Amino acid sequence: MNGYRLFVKVGLCFLLFSLFTSCGTKRTVPITNRTQRIAEGAFSDDQVLSMIKPIYKKTISQYGDSRNKKQTALVKKVSNRLIQATNTYLKSNGYANELKYYEWEVHLIKNSEANACCYPGGKILVYEPILDVTDNEAGLAAVLGHEIGHAIAKHSAEKLTKSAKKMIWQQIGVNAINIIGLIEGDSQETINQVANSGVDLSNEIMQYVEMKYSRKQEHEADHIGMILMAMAGYDPHEAPKVWTRMTQKYGDSTDRILSTHPSNAKRQRWMNEKWMDEAMRYYKPQGKSRKVKRKR
Repeated sequence: MNGYRLFVKVGLCFLLFSLFTSCGTKRTVPITNRTQRIAEGAFSDDQVLSMIKPIYKKTISQYGDSRNKKQTALVKKVSNRLIQATNTYLKSNGYANELKYYEWEVHLIKNSEANACCYPGGKILVYEPILDVTDNEAGLAAVLGHEIGHAIAKHSAEKLTKSAKKMIWQQIGVNAINIIGLIEGDSQETINQVANSGVDLSNEIMQYVEMKYSRKQEHEADHIGMILMAMAGYDPHEAPKVWTRMTQKYGDSTDRILSTHPSNAKRQRWMNEKWMDEAMRYYKPQGKSRKVKRKR
């Protein structure tokens, strides 16, 4: 009986690993050219979009669209310029086949948080208070360019893939512990205790790894966002200024080891020192950047 169980558990280890590695495909992130791996069979663009749509609609329904028509029009104007620049870049650089998975939509909503996001598939939400930080069209373009950067870099699918991989490795680890326990003749209770301890430890380790990885995603979205805003005709120099205003209003985020985001100061430094020259090569002014502060 133990021999049969041993055979099944070994087989399951290899089956889980082979299933995951067979469905993962390599992709080059637009603009940064970083190579990423996404489990396309499990997290394809259309599947991720289908998951996002009800969440997007629920959020809009929960908070409601802004009643400020002027600010809504400006948000849509900035978003549309960025969308046009994004579509043009993707179409011209080998990503034309991905465009069918973008169903662009923009809403300014009445949430009290200073935030914005672009869900996979181009579903954009702007929360009214962020306009106090962005200050003008170029500042808003910096924030939205960053959020669109997350979307076209497929950071959500990449994190889902990473989470799935974590679950598979945990299962392999648990099976390995069971196999060793069976060979050594341990009781099932002892085996289960050791396995649970191993899962807890791996969760703690993976939490740190995933947080560190999130900082990488944030930096990559900053990079992509600066290029997109420049392509859309907005001055990239406004991007680091947004984080100056963010710090003045809300304070700087802490760049500690378990922080999920880079500090505002580090964002500004990377924007100015690493990506500004590249972004300026794409920049062609398209008129004065108008104020977009909300009315109180």
